[in-house]
Amino acid sequence: MTGAAITVLAGTLMSLAAQPVSAAAPARRGALAAGPALQLPFPCGQQWRLDTWGHAPALDMVKEPDQQGTDGATLIAPAAGTVNKSYYHQNAGNVIQINHGGGWFTTYLHLQSRAVNVGAKVEMGTFIGRVGHTGPTSNDVPHVHFELGYDADGNGEASWGYEGAERVRPTFNGVTYGTANSQTYRNVTSHNCGGANLGVLDFYLSDDQGSTVATRPVFAYGNSPMVPITGDWDGDGKDTVSTYDPTTGRFFISNDPATGQAQYTFMYGDPNAVPLVGDWDGDGKDNIGVRMGNKFYMRTSPVTTATETTRSVAYGDTGNLPVIGDWDGDGKDSQGIAR
Repeated sequence: MTGAAITVLAGTLMSLAAQPVSAAAPARRGALAAGPALQLPFPCGQQWRLDTWGHAPALDMVKEPDQQGTDGATLIAPAAGTVNKSYYHQNAGNVIQINHGGGWFTTYLHLQSRAVNVGAKVEMGTFIGRVGHTGPTSNDVPHVHFELGYDADGNGEASWGYEGAERVRPTFNGVTYGTANSQTYRNVTSHNCGGANLGVLDFYLSDDQGSTVATRPVFAYGNSPMVPITGDWDGDGKDTVSTYDPTTGRFFISNDPATGQAQYTFMYGDPNAVPLVGDWDGDGKDNIGVRMGNKFYMRTSPVTTATETTRSVAYGDTGNLPVIGDWDGDGKDSQGIAR
């Protein structure tokens, strides 16, 4: 996406939320309770660009250095709290709001997906959703619109999305942003490195069997408790890393995971199945599978398609350790177990 493309974000949020702040609000704004110690709502070490455009102190956030990987990027809680809103808004798309206590709330708009429901307890670093471009006011540009709000009228939530709402300047890692319109903050690094989420998965890859260090740049792809998997998904003779989320049974497959963007995402099997990788039909391209109970399920349709075809076989007993390999050299992988 070009630098010019992001400028269409400016001024997109007008009258998103219907309710204005009450007349009592200004009297309470002068004595705010201590705010939460926020970190950026992205995995540790990632760098993001923050823009106020014409709606300070609200911030629009895209991934550095060139916005690639923004769409579908992992969104995590910036501080502990309780989800008090999780719904689809006709203008703002997928919306999440978190109550951090003391009258403080954070709100997230235009999400691709929401991973938490109302009432869910989150810690700093808990996975809450994915960045997207839902809702017409996103202008179809992937980004997350972020607002910190203070419940000045005491109604149990923070209004957002319009001038005069209860939004206030956010502070991340001790630095305050959103002090005026038309501000851009480049390469803001996330220090969201703790919490219930075990953290981002960092991959250290080497092309040299004799090297004691990574020979490729270290990159993040997926979050714990996702399971890392590898495969040659396009048959070019090169393996790439991908991930499997056992909590949802969803695979995130990419031929270039260093961008942070999954090219192919789909659910296969039940949550908490054992993920498998193999070339089931000998076409030179790896595919995925799962083991549930004592049964192997091998997805034979390419990972690039939404069509699902499967070969399945009961093999071994529940609790046996599955192994996959080309046991006879025919180019086709098949199942095995270890007891």
